[in-house]
Amino acid sequence: MLCSLSRYLGYPQCPEYIAKVVMENGEQVYQVYIYLSPHPDGAHILQEICPTLRETYEAVVLAALTELCERHSRQLEFAPAAYLPIHYQADEPWRVRHQRMIEDQREMDNFPARFGRDVTGGQLATTTEYALNIFNLQQNQRLEIHRLKQQVGQLQAANTALAEQVEAAQDQNANLQIEMAELDNQLRHILINDGINM
Repeated sequence: MLCSLSRYLGYPQCPEYIAKVVMENGEQVYQVYIYLSPHPDGAHILQEICPTLRETYEAVVLAALTELCERHSRQLEFAPAAYLPIHYQADEPWRVRHQRMIEDQREMDNFPARFGRDVTGGQLATTTEYALNIFNLQQNQRLEIHRLKQQVGQLQAANTALAEQVEAAQDQNANLQIEMAELDNQLRHILINDGINM
């Protein structure tokens, strides 16, 4: 899909990927870089990190699709890709395209013969709502992942503190046992001396 959109927009070749395994917070995760053709209005190297390779590829492809749609919002016009989610829903191009879509859908519903059988009532609106819901879901997932990472970090810090406390208690216990052995030895000597004196 990404390659097709790139070709449609006139790029000479499809985006290239590089994937590698990295360690993050002691866990093995995947990092994928995607290289888009350079453009003055946007980033051309995007990267994502996720627990599985498939998730990482999906995340970086979504970021690349978003980047291409933002770069070429005027060029896409009424193409279906024009309604893909973008970084910020409050962004003016998204709001304008969404409003235009609603108006176009009303026109299609009122004059279905003019647009042919390929476009049925509600299809475009449903597609856009789907894209909007996917965007919201992705935002919620990012917030949840951030919250969970913070929670894991706090638990790891608490675990480290407990391990240090246990280690300190074990050291203290070992010292007490040594002192008890010394006192026991002193008591034996006292008893022996007391027996000799008697």
